[in-house]
Amino acid sequence: MSSEELEIVEIIQNKLNGKRLKYDDYYKLLKAIAENKVNEVLMTYFTASTYKSPPSIPELYDFTKAMVDIGTVVKFKPPVADKHSTGGVPGNRVTMILVPIIASLGIKIPKTSSRAITSPAGTADCMEVLAKVDFDPDELKHIVEKTNGCIVWGGGLNIAPADDELIAVEKPIHIESEDKVIVSILAKKLAVSATHLILDIPYSRSLKIKTKKQAEAIANKFRKLTKMFGIKTKIVINYSTDNLSKTSGPALESFSCLQILEQDKDRDLRLEQKAINFSAQLYALVKDIRLDKAYDEVSAVLSSGKALKKFKEIVKAQQGDDSITSKNLFEKIKKNTVCSVIKANQEGKISKINNNNLSAISKILGAPEHKFSGIKLLVNTGEFVLKDQPIMELYAENKDKLESGIETLKLFQVFEIK
Repeated sequence: MSSEELEIVEIIQNKLNGKRLKYDDYYKLLKAIAENKVNEVLMTYFTASTYKSPPSIPELYDFTKAMVDIGTVVKFKPPVADKHSTGGVPGNRVTMILVPIIASLGIKIPKTSSRAITSPAGTADCMEVLAKVDFDPDELKHIVEKTNGCIVWGGGLNIAPADDELIAVEKPIHIESEDKVIVSILAKKLAVSATHLILDIPYSRSLKIKTKKQAEAIANKFRKLTKMFGIKTKIVINYSTDNLSKTSGPALESFSCLQILEQDKDRDLRLEQKAINFSAQLYALVKDIRLDKAYDEVSAVLSSGKALKKFKEIVKAQQGDDSITSKNLFEKIKKNTVCSVIKANQEGKISKINNNNLSAISKILGAPEHKFSGIKLLVNTGEFVLKDQPIMELYAENKDKLESGIETLKLFQVFEIK
């Protein structure tokens, strides 16, 4: 081993043994990871060390600062808005509605997003159905200067470059270190010069954040760290047992977003309401105005079609087809999949939707690797259904995956009917 490799091993050993790492330790380790000088075994040990010896707030600050400093920072004149969700809720595609709303109100919002880690779709996966998401920092800056907003994949920007390497280690075993998630989120916000942030922390037994206590602990760390970095932050903790929209999978979730931006009569009103609420809170935070005033301005932008127009500007700037509509996207979904309609096996009221099962079956069908695969729900919780009434549609990459999805659904139901 070289002296550099020995030093990296010693840093990881120190963390595994519960010692506090300092800025220089994190910088050396993360730089080596970004330069592909650390193998997967050592990265796995480092990831495990954050479970065994959770970093303190000062240590998280150093970890985050080092993550930012080894990558590229795209500089914008403030204010710069941003939004993030800790995730886990199928159909929680608020970003694709919020970004054009905020951008159309004259505020820069350079949104960098992740691909799916444990879910059937990440925001970057969904946007990629409609436009290119892989850009370099100069291209990102050009898009935002032109349109006020973007929705791009963070992995191609050299922003927090070690982050995607660590994510790749976590993905096969379906885990995410809580503290590493905090570092990852903050590093990416700092890397695009964010000055104002709204953070969504959903929790429930079927999500990766299980309890209110856990959500509040994460929120407390975010409050302390964003204050240290000078980012004005609004944090929303919410109990979430249902999917947010009636779709799961990249193209299907994009379809739901387009319906809302188009104000289609069949749009998902729960997703729309959350997008309006979060947009209003972020706008009020940036402009320092009353929430009711912000809510009115945000609602007007969406209902008037200005948000849709801005979204299509962003799609075009990201080399996508700005003539896309929800209708022709759904035709693409049908053309690129095999489909099966699932019917209720009994009469009764839908009391619950199991997000874990919804996500698992969507992935069996092919999502997110196959962008058009996923599930479209035809009913919601609280609705009364008859026996043999259609309740969902499965869209799969091929017949084998469709059959696997159908068989799995027999054992792991999405709907609980009582």
